[in-house]
Amino acid sequence: MNLISRFIVPLAWGAMTACSGPVQIQTAPMSQKDVGFLIQGTQSETQKVIDQSTSFRVINPNHHIYEIKGLSLEEIQRISPQILANKNHYYEGMIQGSSPDSSNYFEAYKTLTQQNNSSSTLSNIPSIPPALVGCDLQNNKRPTPQVNVLSEVLLKSPTMNLGETLELGGEKSFTNKSDPQLEFRWDVITPVHSQQTPGVTQGSRLSFTPDSVGYYQVALVVQDFEKACAALLVKFLVTHNPEIEEVNWMAIKPSLDLTPFSHLNKVDAHSAWKQTTGEKIIIAVLDTGLNYNHKAIQYNLALNQKEQEGNEQFDNDKNGFDNDDLGWDFVNGDNRPFDDEGHGSHVGGLTSSHIFGVAKSSKILPIKVLNAAGGGDVGSVIAGIYYATDNGARVINASLQRLNNEENALARAVEYAHSKGVVFVSSSGNDALDLSLPGNDIYPGELDVANVINVGATGSDNQITSYSNFGSEQVHVAAPGGDQTEPIYSLATLNAHNQNFVGSGGTSMAAPIVSGIVALVLSINPNLSPEEVKEILLRSGTEDEGLRSFVSSSRVINAQQATEEAQASILFVN
Repeated sequence: MNLISRFIVPLAWGAMTACSGPVQIQTAPMSQKDVGFLIQGTQSETQKVIDQSTSFRVINPNHHIYEIKGLSLEEIQRISPQILANKNHYYEGMIQGSSPDSSNYFEAYKTLTQQNNSSSTLSNIPSIPPALVGCDLQNNKRPTPQVNVLSEVLLKSPTMNLGETLELGGEKSFTNKSDPQLEFRWDVITPVHSQQTPGVTQGSRLSFTPDSVGYYQVALVVQDFEKACAALLVKFLVTHNPEIEEVNWMAIKPSLDLTPFSHLNKVDAHSAWKQTTGEKIIIAVLDTGLNYNHKAIQYNLALNQKEQEGNEQFDNDKNGFDNDDLGWDFVNGDNRPFDDEGHGSHVGGLTSSHIFGVAKSSKILPIKVLNAAGGGDVGSVIAGIYYATDNGARVINASLQRLNNEENALARAVEYAHSKGVVFVSSSGNDALDLSLPGNDIYPGELDVANVINVGATGSDNQITSYSNFGSEQVHVAAPGGDQTEPIYSLATLNAHNQNFVGSGGTSMAAPIVSGIVALVLSINPNLSPEEVKEILLRSGTEDEGLRSFVSSSRVINAQQATEEAQASILFVN
């Protein structure tokens, strides 16, 4: 879906060096060229490899899992023959809808960038953006654009903080023609969260201060005296790390008209709430983070009291993560897993919002494993699974797709979660694929581990949607995922439009609805195994012949029936 990385010319960030020994990297890879090898073994085995690497990233210190760079697989295995080692992988577009370009201008810049050094002409640019107006797009003797960073922002990383100003220069662009004079035009492609008015900035330099978090791209167009043009694209991410606001527990909790939140009626959540609302269950959401100061979620945060009440300079709970008072950000390597994309907040609200979350009394543990562009690496996902399992989660929601399982590193992490009684809920994906066909495997949802529940999406008609992946054995249950007639509403992340709630659709929305129902079931009977929970969900709902060939259960899941079965499981044991 999202293949834009091959067309983007990244900025040259400074490589880290050290006088002696390996350098510890705090942040996750931002592209496939940045990944290393994931290793796991005993403390002594992994330390031997780390000592001979150029750099390393801690995936989980308690389980001795690291990402290593500067060594080949053969060198790693020679240093420590017993160690488990797999190549890490980075994926663009692990969630859908992360592109900042709603105008299709990006396609035009992409096409021009592709052919900057090509003898072919541009005849199929889909939409001419303002920065290309006046260009002779048939002239293939084009200048060579270059972009330099003129401020400290983005010198070391493609991520900047909200409030910072980016300064870029194009003065080093050049042409081999007789007249070296060039015209410069800049176009900033903003994410949906931004309210900045699109427009072209002329001149050799650009100064830009983003007004929201998200995934941005800057196009530099240079034009020579013959009106031949060339373009260069630079992508960057804008993130934010606000402090966690204190909640006034004496105040009346905010409420809303629940009419727009149609998913609640579709799964009969209101009836299920007469038995439980998910008390004492922690749901970990592996995603782009969480807008944790949103008034509709801040009552449901899984706050780490040991860290909140302890010394800020120490790892008070001794879990290997300093001051992790609310989850962890494995993308930026810090303790503020704020959502700079929007996907994670939408997902987290559906599981745990005290207003419209399916398990509205559950606690949410936000774990950021995806960046503001919706991309991420297997190592960060694995890190999130171990962290969630070791920090009290009974349910892990992974509304992710496109991961592979070449080396079983992902399966080992999910199997570890299974061994601790954790249910792993995954979205099946939005490619309209029949997952029963060879070559259509989508992970993590198709992992052959007993605690995995793979979720397809139904629309307003309670049938499988046109976008949902399906498979009578590969997709276990179906839940509302939304469509154009009836989108799924949930939390918005921080944005310049001051929107609190947004509608969306996808199997990413169906999965957290199922995760919420899992929390309801476990709240009634916390002694149920993941396999028993899965069986309850497979039996919950009314059978529908229209779903039989698409999902194992042949049903749209029903929260009321699931909680009744959970209650019956207690009576049966007694």
